Amino acid sequence: MNAMLSALADICRREVFREKIVVVPSQSLGHQLLEALSSAGVPWLNVRPATPFDLAQQVAATDLFRDGRVLLNAGQTIALVEEALSNMAAAGQLRYFAQLQETGDLARLLHETVQELRLAGLTALSLPPRAFVSPQKGSELKRLLCLYEAALRQRGLADQALVFRLALQAACCGRTPFRAALFVIPSEQEFPPLVHSFLSRLSAGARQVLPAEPVRGLYAPSGCSFPAGSEVREESLLSRLYDPPAGRSSPGAEIFGAYGAANELREVLRRLKDGGLPLDSAVLIHTSSETYLPLAHALTSRLGLPVTYAEGLPVRCTRPGRLALQLLRWLADDYASASFGRILTGGDINVPSPEKLARVLRRWRVGWGRDRYLSCLPTGGQRSESGGQSLDPDLRKATIDEATVSLREILEKLLAALPPAGPDGHLHYPSLARGLLAALTAFSHTSTEADRQALEALSENLTEAADEFGGSLTTRQALIRLHRRLGGLASGASAPKPGALHVASYHNAWFTGRTHAFVVGLSAGSFPGGGLQDPVLLDGERRCICKRLSLREHVPLKNTLSLVRLLASHRGRITLSYPCYDPAEGQPASPSGLLLQAWRLASGDTGADYSTMLGQLPPYATYVPDDPADSLDQDEWWMAAVLRGRHSAGSESVSACYPGLGRGLLAAEARRRPFFTPFDGLVAVDPAALDPRRNPELVLSSSQLEKLAACPFSYFLSHVLRVLPADEPVFAAGAWLDNLSRGSLLHDIYCRYLRETYPPGGPAAAPDKDRLLTLAHEMIEQKRGEIPPPAERVFEYERDNLLRDLEVFFHLEAEHTSAPAFFEVPFGASSDDIAAAGLGQSDAVTLALPDGSTVRLRGRIDRLDRAEEGHWEVWDFKTGSAYSYSDHEYFRQGRQLQHALYGLAAEVILRQCGVDNGAQVRLTGYLFPTEKGEGQRFNRSAASRDTALKVLARLLDLAASGVFSASHEEERCYYCEYKTVCRTPSMGQKVKELLDKPELAPWKELQDYD
Repeated sequence: MNAMLSALADICRREVFREKIVVVPSQSLGHQLLEALSSAGVPWLNVRPATPFDLAQQVAATDLFRDGRVLLNAGQTIALVEEALSNMAAAGQLRYFAQLQETGDLARLLHETVQELRLAGLTALSLPPRAFVSPQKGSELKRLLCLYEAALRQRGLADQALVFRLALQAACCGRTPFRAALFVIPSEQEFPPLVHSFLSRLSAGARQVLPAEPVRGLYAPSGCSFPAGSEVREESLLSRLYDPPAGRSSPGAEIFGAYGAANELREVLRRLKDGGLPLDSAVLIHTSSETYLPLAHALTSRLGLPVTYAEGLPVRCTRPGRLALQLLRWLADDYASASFGRILTGGDINVPSPEKLARVLRRWRVGWGRDRYLSCLPTGGQRSESGGQSLDPDLRKATIDEATVSLREILEKLLAALPPAGPDGHLHYPSLARGLLAALTAFSHTSTEADRQALEALSENLTEAADEFGGSLTTRQALIRLHRRLGGLASGASAPKPGALHVASYHNAWFTGRTHAFVVGLSAGSFPGGGLQDPVLLDGERRCICKRLSLREHVPLKNTLSLVRLLASHRGRITLSYPCYDPAEGQPASPSGLLLQAWRLASGDTGADYSTMLGQLPPYATYVPDDPADSLDQDEWWMAAVLRGRHSAGSESVSACYPGLGRGLLAAEARRRPFFTPFDGLVAVDPAALDPRRNPELVLSSSQLEKLAACPFSYFLSHVLRVLPADEPVFAAGAWLDNLSRGSLLHDIYCRYLRETYPPGGPAAAPDKDRLLTLAHEMIEQKRGEIPPPAERVFEYERDNLLRDLEVFFHLEAEHTSAPAFFEVPFGASSDDIAAAGLGQSDAVTLALPDGSTVRLRGRIDRLDRAEEGHWEVWDFKTGSAYSYSDHEYFRQGRQLQHALYGLAAEVILRQCGVDNGAQVRLTGYLFPTEKGEGQRFNRSAASRDTALKVLARLLDLAASGVFSASHEEERCYYCEYKTVCRTPSMGQKVKELLDKPELAPWKELQDYD
């Protein structure tokens, strides 16, 4: 037993029948203490653990009942502070903290300050404003305390500080229920001043202080604690950690480093496995809950190891906790469908076939906005053809209908639970908390104990949240408030249990009774902390306000002292470790000073420095163990066996077990070879399937052909394999329409205006700018209904840009010399489109190539003008930049082929439809009627038609020969939608090196056409 347990054992033997109250920070630690006594064979009778607040409540119970006071929880006290700050702001009394109030953090921040001041025994009357660096800050804090105290008094409420104050008054008058009790207080505990005063009075004349092992070389900062009556003379090995005896080694702890915190935990488990140690013989002591608890949970869950957590597991590590935070994120994103799609595919929501639901959700292009879900998704009685786009070829119509009905039911239930914001953008906070709880109850996974405990904790916390604040907040403030509350919540706190590894912070690892202690996270950046100033009360102000307030500059020393006391009290084996690399920051991490002291103590070299220690430590632990026998799972075993050269079967055995991975290894090996392979884009194809010259059923478009010319690999993915990128509106806080949607809207406005101004077969009307703008406003509003803007200001900005673009369009039209005749002329399209245009054909246009073969083409001609008798012009509107267009590059290796193909198609349509039997297109080109395009015009003469047909033939040769290489020019990849699945730029670099190979001859020949 250590010194503290020995002293408590002596008290239990000496005071057998007397009531003994052990003052502990938490009930969990108190029970651990009693279990440690039992494990040591010490009988105890009439011993009970109690926290200081438990004792205060019992002492002050009569006064609280007499005054009719209701005890507040932490959330309710924050609400009181928030209310007081709002009153101060309304009265113009908040100037120093005014800017912080806008961030939404002020109430939480000042709540901590208010509670600290009150637990120090201070009131509004005793707070001196001149003690602050800024008297204005002092005055505002004084006013805040005054309003807070008035609210407690007027409403009959009590916070912790008031309970301790009433209990102190009762104890001073001798009114306590513990007249014969003996109070046992561990010496290392530190209390707030008011709590210390209460315990001092309560235990006066009946107090025993439990001593701890001495710690040499460190001084304890002044604080409110109870010193032991006599110092323990017997030292443990680590009592002299900071005062090592020179020339004498004292190996009190082992030390190792690891590449990252995750590998640090893996090494702990490997050492337990290697030593044949049961899990319940060890305690894992960490220095950072935020870093180590999620990693410990992820690793032990994967390995199926039982674990207990002293502080509980953060709910964000469980499926109900993640779902709660994801739902809040969904609301913060204005119900963006992309966010809800991630919820469906993330594995945390309990719904049938979530992947299928996500694909169907993407089909209906909801975009964002609460009201759009039920309006975009058809009801069960509607057919799937009634809406939706981007049909997924893997989903049959019946499947789509069934999944749509299921998705709608889920969304109806969710949206009914989660309250909408009011017209003023405010959310009723209690309704939000209760609605989130209803959603979690309906859709949370609860198959594991951790998930069940997390849902219980969330339920309790959300119920408290609904009761603590009854008003409305802006949507952002309400979501931030609830996110903060849930983000720091933990569940399933537990004492050590048989058969389970116990995980605890170094502040809560006392009395575990474990023989092996592993202390992780001892890097300089994590331990002992920086001692930063409090953001509200500076240390200088603390000294002036109250001599007994703790100082932030003492935090590193107190943390060090706390851990050293823990290590000195431990009876058993100790292992210390640190992560030598921070993968998040991508940089090395240094060991803390405590590790250097441990090394000096163990080696006897009191002058050793970091370089000496690091040079003699064992190799850093990695994901792959040195010995396959130390592996924790089959992945580690295989990697250790192969990478350490202890297993003869390498990729062959892997390929046999995992065929998909085997094919990937084969592809990687082929791409390293100095010739063009099937894995670089040389595909064995049936020319009749991909070459329209041999397959009359195959119809192409100019955009397909231009994509083939830009990058055959991209064409292969999109038009051969039919791998389509996700097609759904993505919420962006600062943008409304993407480039494609914006261009489509402008094209629709152009077409409608031009058709009204130049009706087919009717007299042309005079150009009318007002009519153009009227149509524009009407169609912009219609688009707004289809795709909601993220904010009114964003909509107004983009609408104004669109209107300015239309000014450019109108002026460009005024300068145009030919007579407009037909617009959006389709070929290979429906009869409705043809009727709207007044010209076109339902069949694809057949074009003859120089060798006599033919190609069928479909498309839509933006504008067809009559120049003079028998002569026509074809124009295409471009709404982007004119950067890649010039007067001397007509085809750009086939990437600009549309003008020539549409010119040929226009002649066929005009002749076959009987509009002009001798029609000839003498001029084609591109118009850029936007600010970005600067109203430019690029003409293409019909004299280049023969060259265009040669380029087309070369493109078809590429497809027929199966040459689907990546582009060798990286600039073509900037706006490619397949960059995430392409191995650019390495793919293109290999093509550039192999351009002279016979297989790439069609591609190389194509590059000669400007």
